[in-house]
Amino acid sequence: MVKFPLRLKFILWIAFLVSFIIITASSVSFHHITRVLTEGLEMPGVNMAASLATMLPDAFKNKSGEELSGLAGHIVKSSANIIEISVFDTGWKYIAHARKDGSASLIGRTLPKDERAKYMGARTASRIHGENERDFAEFGSPIKDSDARFGFISVKYSTVRFNGEISTAINFIIWLSLISLVAGIVLSVIMANFITRKLKELITRVELVARGDYSRQDDICSHDEIGLLSSRINEMTQGLLEKSRIMRFVPETLNSLVKNDSDFFRESGVERKVTVLFTDIRNFTGLSESNPPDEMLKMLNGYLETMTAVIKRNGGVVDKFIGDAVMAVFYPDENSDDEIRAVTCAIQMTEELWHFNHARENGGRFKIQIGVGINTGKVIAGMIGSSSGRLDYTVIGDTVNLASRLEGLSRDGKYTKIVVSETTFDAVKNIFDAELMAPMPVKGKKDPVSMYEIIGLKDIDKLIAGLASSDEKQRYNAVSMIGLTGRPELIKNILPMMNDGSHLVKMAAVSALKNLMLTDFELVKLLFGVLETETNAHVISNFVLEIGAIGEDEDRKKLLKYIDHDDARVRANAIESIGFIKDRSFIITVLERKLTDPNNRNRANAAIRLYQ
Repeated sequence: MVKFPLRLKFILWIAFLVSFIIITASSVSFHHITRVLTEGLEMPGVNMAASLATMLPDAFKNKSGEELSGLAGHIVKSSANIIEISVFDTGWKYIAHARKDGSASLIGRTLPKDERAKYMGARTASRIHGENERDFAEFGSPIKDSDARFGFISVKYSTVRFNGEISTAINFIIWLSLISLVAGIVLSVIMANFITRKLKELITRVELVARGDYSRQDDICSHDEIGLLSSRINEMTQGLLEKSRIMRFVPETLNSLVKNDSDFFRESGVERKVTVLFTDIRNFTGLSESNPPDEMLKMLNGYLETMTAVIKRNGGVVDKFIGDAVMAVFYPDENSDDEIRAVTCAIQMTEELWHFNHARENGGRFKIQIGVGINTGKVIAGMIGSSSGRLDYTVIGDTVNLASRLEGLSRDGKYTKIVVSETTFDAVKNIFDAELMAPMPVKGKKDPVSMYEIIGLKDIDKLIAGLASSDEKQRYNAVSMIGLTGRPELIKNILPMMNDGSHLVKMAAVSALKNLMLTDFELVKLLFGVLETETNAHVISNFVLEIGAIGEDEDRKKLLKYIDHDDARVRANAIESIGFIKDRSFIITVLERKLTDPNNRNRANAAIRLYQ
């Protein structure tokens, strides 16, 4: 989940830009309209005050106060906007006064001193600014001629119409701004959707590529950066598709090592202990002569696909296909159980072959039989081939040759046709029953080779007895093998192993309990019980990850205390597990601070869970 989607950023930025433009334009328009209307009010007022001030000196000389008031009253009545005219002598006594509302005349009264101050600065006709001027505007001018000053005249204009025009202008600007803002937001949403829709298509495409789906090609006909990006992704995907097709022909061993070992190209050859498994189809040449080529190819592909799946399931890698034969290599992991995994794989191959043949027989097609040879020992692992041509990463040596020879000798077996060397048998004898075969001379060996045919898993009682062994590896193997039986009634035997002193045994017990069909709810409860006292960081990290994978959100929230654990692996797995919680706000609150974790993997896990 994206914390701050690009679509929202587009909308906010465009809305902000539109709002800024509208507010700026509205402010300029308002000030312009106000200035024009103000000038339309002040100019007539100043002119009126100036005209009257020019006329009044003669009136002062020739007319009485009553006549002046009559003149003022006539002007007030004849004007729609003038509401009051006052004429003062030099002592600020009213000598003429008229109001629109016809209220009592103030002739003979003297203007209070505190009200005179606003008139004192007027040297010519001008706007007079005072208090309480909401409904009128006052203009005034000294009354004088070249000989003397006679007094002062005040003309008050009503501002009701002016204020109404201002109010109308403001309302118009507000409505226009709101409509423009809404239109701008709608436009921003449309633009954001238009742009991000293409980006979402690209994101979906990239997610498909990340999952290995290279089949889709986007057709974004856009002559901009998004179109260019789409074109480049198409080119990248086409390249990956071609590489993925080629990779099907690359040995799985090489594929795996390229991913996991950045130094292996620099190694000219290393000696490694591995278990090698060979298997092939019995009488393949005879079958090829008696069946059509397309039928043989179809059978072979189905068989190889089935066997490859079994090999992968048991942790092996297919080194190569040699016609109808398969060579697989089992590399030791931290449990060093490559021999057990190889033999388990061989047994499962025979089981899968039964199902494979059963399906073919029901379809009226021929059945096949296989043999398996397994050997454990040292090999030389490295790049083989031409430096200027094809290279292959494989294993060579006597161990590989003997495994191939044992597969050939498996035709003499009486039970499973799975033949193992003495070295391999020594590693699995506590788990599998086997029968010693007659030593046979093998090409390249001076003495006859001892070999064993695997019969099957030991009796359950023997495996259960192995749970109490003092040997850690034997306990581990017993737990793993009991888990492979798939028998739920053995859960009670595995449960105590969750408290074993070995962290390897504990983790094997978790896998065994899952195979024995213990419910997720019961397993999570069991894991939390072990975590209460567990101190081994490796066990804690694995159990935390397991709870995150199979638990509910409430279980995952209980893992919160582990995101600050001292061990980086525990923190990483806790972050990953908490990231499965469906409440995104909770994830953001909890994991945002882990973006600054000192461990690179932890920062990456937090980023993936926050922004997926």
